[in-house]
Amino acid sequence: MKVPMKFPYVTVVLVLLALIYVLWDQTRPSADLDPQRFTDLEANPASASDVLAFFSRQTEGMCYEKTASSSTGTDDLERCIDQAEKREARCLRAVGEGMPEVIRSEQAFRRYGLELMDCMVPMQGVTGSE
Repeated sequence: MKVPMKFPYVTVVLVLLALIYVLWDQTRPSADLDPQRFTDLEANPASASDVLAFFSRQTEGMCYEKTASSSTGTDDLERCIDQAEKREARCLRAVGEGMPEVIRSEQAFRRYGLELMDCMVPMQGVTGSE
């Protein structure tokens, strides 16, 4: 005698809830980090993830600075931003591995920030010859 299979209602509900959560998490606005947040790191230390997030959001400005004197302007800027976005995950991982969990000094803030920006937007060479 065969026992009829029951429809897995619980599994379907759990998968739908997980999907809804992922969609909600991707659509909610990310908190922009105010540069003032990092002015007194001794009294108010910052997490490594906040520092990395702040500097990774500076990509467009770094690319603009890098390509400002370029004769093709917009094309180089777009190429630079595209290349920086492709490097972002690798650079965040590489820089983040060497960082302490909490940044308590301006020196460490600058060191890791410059390291990340140099990884994402190398300043040698002004145009897309990278």
